[in-house]
Amino acid sequence: MCRGIIISFALLVVYGTILAGVSKAQTRSNCPDVGRELVFDIYLAVRGNPDDDSKPTKRVIPGYRYHVIDSYKQSTFICQVETPVGWVKLATFHWKYASGDENIGDVEAIPTVVSNTARTTITANDRCYTASKAYITGAMNIRSGPGTGNRKVGSAQAGESFSVSRSQRGGEYCWLKVNKGWIAKTGRVSSTKPTVARRVAEPSATNTTGLPGIQGSASFGTKVIRAWNYLRGKSSKWFNYAISANFSVIEESWRTGVGLPSRRMEIISDPSYTDDIVVLSSIYVHEACHVRQWNEGRHHGRTKVDRESECYDIQADAVSEYAPHARSYIAALRRGVPGHSK
Repeated sequence: MCRGIIISFALLVVYGTILAGVSKAQTRSNCPDVGRELVFDIYLAVRGNPDDDSKPTKRVIPGYRYHVIDSYKQSTFICQVETPVGWVKLATFHWKYASGDENIGDVEAIPTVVSNTARTTITANDRCYTASKAYITGAMNIRSGPGTGNRKVGSAQAGESFSVSRSQRGGEYCWLKVNKGWIAKTGRVSSTKPTVARRVAEPSATNTTGLPGIQGSASFGTKVIRAWNYLRGKSSKWFNYAISANFSVIEESWRTGVGLPSRRMEIISDPSYTDDIVVLSSIYVHEACHVRQWNEGRHHGRTKVDRESECYDIQADAVSEYAPHARSYIAALRRGVPGHSK
């Protein structure tokens, strides 16, 4: 009896060891390799670090390529992957390596990457900004660290100013440490107090003449109408280009895009889209470009990258004409990825 129990126990140990070895062999390669580009097949939450259990503020988008900065296996079927926009926890079967026919960026953040090596060699204060004050001339994101991959912790508006305690490089920007976090030194940051310009009339939120039908909350509708009237007041050329697409505008909770051929333009109810009047107005131009591609028979037979590239170029051309001050946003559009306030 004892001998049978001992033999059975030994067999279980051996069997378990074999299973464990098979499991490790099968799952070790199921996490993305550092330096590769991968594509997710579902929306997944993005967090500031792999141990962060706070409510996520953004998600990765299916069908877009993401560069792998770091990757490790958390459990048998779960990987933790660091991307340019933050950490993503995913099951081993919810991703694949990019094949080249996918979109090239994240619609929620510009994936500017600083390599692990570069990040460890950044000095405590490399003095890339020497002034003691930063004056804000346009809407800005405030982040938890010096890089666009860090989570958003607040925002700054035109007219605000901050004392700068330190500065350092992070990706393509010089980052300034202020009391609320870090802001990027873009064209919306000045080291000297701007002169007060003549007040320009606020775009109307009530004039709906000639505008598309809008479905959504009252606050969403107000922002959408103001952006349409901003575009109308800045450039009749690009207003007519956008309005000719005959959109209906719908408030959405998960995506921004246009349904073809229904011409139902969905806009995500996210402040990074709706609070920036330049970004929101330019989205109308971008989606009108897709409607024109469809109407002219140039939608089918082209890769998604080609279609998006054409519309980002047109979107950038429009913003360059009616809002040339938005230099960082225009540059992001020229790179072929949607850009928002840093």
